[in-house]
Amino acid sequence: MNQRQPRQEDPAFLAYVRTLPCLVCARPGPNDPAHIRSAAPLYGKRYTGKGEKPDDKWVLPLCRPHHNAQHRESELGWWAGMGIPDPFAVAEALYAARPGASKPRVERPRKPKLRTRLPPEQRRPIVGRTEIQSPGFDKSRSRKMNGKVVAR
Repeated sequence: MNQRQPRQEDPAFLAYVRTLPCLVCARPGPNDPAHIRSAAPLYGKRYTGKGEKPDDKWVLPLCRPHHNAQHRESELGWWAGMGIPDPFAVAEALYAARPGASKPRVERPRKPKLRTRLPPEQRRPIVGRTEIQSPGFDKSRSRKMNGKVVAR
Protein backbone atom coordinates (compact mmCIF):
# COMPACT_ATOMS: atom_id res chain seq x y z
CA MET A 1 0.00 0.00 0.00
CA ASN A 2 1.43 3.39 -0.99
CA GLN A 3 1.72 5.98 1.70
CA ARG A 4 0.26 9.38 0.99
CA GLN A 5 2.83 12.02 0.09
CA PRO A 6 2.66 15.35 1.93
CA ARG A 7 0.67 17.93 -0.02
CA GLN A 8 2.81 20.54 -1.77
CA GLU A 9 1.41 23.95 -0.90
CA ASP A 10 2.20 27.23 -2.63
CA PRO A 11 0.22 30.12 -1.04
CA ALA A 12 1.88 32.70 -3.30
CA PHE A 13 0.74 30.81 -6.40
CA LEU A 14 -2.82 30.53 -5.07
CA ALA A 15 -2.86 34.28 -4.43
CA TYR A 16 -1.68 34.84 -8.02
CA VAL A 17 -4.38 32.50 -9.44
CA ARG A 18 -7.07 34.42 -7.51
CA THR A 19 -6.17 37.56 -9.48
CA LEU A 20 -6.64 35.86 -12.88
CA PRO A 21 -9.87 35.91 -14.91
CA CYS A 22 -12.13 32.84 -14.95
CA LEU A 23 -10.86 30.31 -17.46
CA VAL A 24 -14.39 29.61 -18.73
CA CYS A 25 -16.20 32.98 -18.87
CA ALA A 26 -13.28 35.43 -18.50
CA ARG A 27 -14.91 37.11 -15.48
CA PRO A 28 -12.17 39.28 -13.95
CA GLY A 29 -10.67 38.33 -10.59
CA PRO A 30 -10.81 37.82 -7.75
CA ASN A 31 -11.70 34.21 -8.57
CA ASP A 32 -11.34 30.81 -6.93
CA PRO A 33 -8.26 28.64 -7.41
CA ALA A 34 -10.06 25.41 -8.41
CA HIS A 35 -8.05 22.25 -7.69
CA ILE A 36 -8.20 19.46 -10.29
CA ARG A 37 -8.92 16.24 -8.41
CA SER A 38 -8.83 13.68 -11.25
CA ALA A 39 -5.76 11.58 -11.93
CA ALA A 40 -3.44 12.17 -14.89
CA PRO A 41 -0.62 9.62 -14.96
CA LEU A 42 0.75 11.25 -18.12
CA TYR A 43 1.47 14.36 -16.03
CA GLY A 44 2.51 12.50 -12.88
CA LYS A 45 -0.66 13.43 -11.00
CA ARG A 46 -2.27 10.73 -8.90
CA TYR A 47 -5.96 10.59 -8.01
CA THR A 48 -6.83 12.68 -4.99
CA GLY A 49 -9.30 10.96 -2.70
CA LYS A 50 -12.04 12.43 -0.56
CA GLY A 51 -10.83 14.44 2.41
CA GLU A 52 -7.61 15.29 0.63
CA LYS A 53 -6.63 18.19 -1.62
CA PRO A 54 -4.32 17.95 -4.63
CA ASP A 55 -1.05 19.85 -4.71
CA ASP A 56 -1.42 23.58 -5.37
CA LYS A 57 0.23 23.27 -8.78
CA TRP A 58 -2.98 21.62 -10.04
CA VAL A 59 -5.26 24.68 -9.84
CA LEU A 60 -7.01 26.80 -12.44
CA PRO A 61 -8.87 30.10 -11.96
CA LEU A 62 -12.67 29.74 -11.94
CA CYS A 63 -15.40 32.15 -10.86
CA ARG A 64 -17.59 30.91 -8.00
CA PRO A 65 -20.50 29.65 -10.20
CA HIS A 66 -18.16 27.67 -12.47
CA HIS A 67 -16.18 26.34 -9.49
CA ASN A 68 -19.41 25.04 -7.94
CA ALA A 69 -20.41 23.47 -11.28
CA GLN A 70 -16.99 21.78 -11.55
CA HIS A 71 -17.65 19.95 -8.26
CA ARG A 72 -21.22 18.95 -9.17
CA GLU A 73 -20.41 16.98 -12.33
CA SER A 74 -17.90 14.47 -13.62
CA GLU A 75 -14.79 16.59 -13.51
CA LEU A 76 -13.09 15.66 -16.78
CA GLY A 77 -16.43 15.66 -18.61
CA TRP A 78 -17.18 19.12 -17.21
CA TRP A 79 -13.81 20.50 -18.40
CA ALA A 80 -14.33 19.00 -21.88
CA GLY A 81 -17.85 20.49 -22.01
CA MET A 82 -16.34 23.91 -21.24
CA GLY A 83 -13.96 23.58 -24.20
CA ILE A 84 -10.88 22.63 -22.16
CA PRO A 85 -10.11 19.00 -23.07
CA ASP A 86 -6.81 18.89 -21.16
CA PRO A 87 -6.99 20.97 -17.96
CA PHE A 88 -3.78 19.33 -16.69
CA ALA A 89 -1.72 20.86 -19.52
CA VAL A 90 -3.24 24.27 -18.78
CA ALA A 91 -2.55 23.93 -15.03
CA GLU A 92 1.01 22.79 -15.67
CA ALA A 93 1.66 25.72 -18.06
CA LEU A 94 0.12 28.18 -15.60
CA TYR A 95 2.29 26.87 -12.77
CA ALA A 96 5.43 27.01 -14.91
CA ALA A 97 4.68 30.64 -15.87
CA ARG A 98 3.89 31.81 -12.33
CA PRO A 99 5.62 34.95 -11.06
CA GLY A 100 8.87 34.17 -9.31
CA ALA A 101 9.09 30.73 -10.86
CA SER A 102 12.65 29.66 -11.11
CA LYS A 103 14.10 27.20 -13.52
CA PRO A 104 13.66 23.65 -12.31
CA ARG A 105 16.57 22.53 -10.22
CA VAL A 106 18.63 19.93 -11.98
CA GLU A 107 19.99 17.24 -9.74
CA ARG A 108 23.62 16.54 -10.46
CA PRO A 109 24.61 12.95 -9.95
CA ARG A 110 26.66 12.57 -6.81
CA LYS A 111 29.89 10.70 -6.76
CA PRO A 112 29.47 7.52 -4.75
CA LYS A 113 31.50 7.36 -1.59
CA LEU A 114 33.94 4.55 -1.95
CA ARG A 115 34.74 2.84 1.28
CA THR A 116 37.36 0.23 0.97
CA ARG A 117 38.02 -2.01 3.87
CA LEU A 118 41.58 -2.96 4.63
CA PRO A 119 42.50 -6.62 4.95
CA PRO A 120 42.70 -7.75 8.62
CA GLU A 121 46.48 -7.76 8.68
CA GLN A 122 46.61 -4.06 7.67
CA ARG A 123 43.98 -2.81 10.14
CA ARG A 124 44.98 -0.89 13.26
CA PRO A 125 44.48 -2.86 16.45
CA ILE A 126 42.04 -1.48 19.00
CA VAL A 127 44.10 -0.30 21.94
CA GLY A 128 43.08 -1.46 25.42
CA ARG A 129 40.62 -4.20 24.42
CA THR A 130 41.30 -7.26 22.41
CA GLU A 131 37.79 -8.70 22.68
CA ILE A 132 34.43 -7.61 23.99
CA GLN A 133 33.79 -8.98 27.46
CA SER A 134 30.36 -9.41 28.99
CA PRO A 135 30.10 -8.16 32.58
CA GLY A 136 28.05 -11.24 33.46
CA PHE A 137 25.99 -11.61 36.60
CA ASP A 138 27.63 -10.26 39.74
CA LYS A 139 26.15 -11.89 42.88
CA SER A 140 27.60 -9.18 45.11
CA ARG A 141 25.32 -6.65 43.35
CA SER A 142 22.14 -8.68 43.77
CA ARG A 143 19.44 -8.94 46.43
CA LYS A 144 16.60 -11.31 47.20
CA MET A 145 12.98 -10.35 46.52
CA ASN A 146 10.20 -12.85 47.30
CA GLY A 147 12.79 -15.61 47.51
CA LYS A 148 14.29 -14.85 44.06
CA VAL A 149 17.68 -13.30 43.33
CA VAL A 150 17.25 -9.99 41.46
CA ALA A 151 20.04 -7.75 40.13
CA ARG A 152 20.22 -4.19 41.48
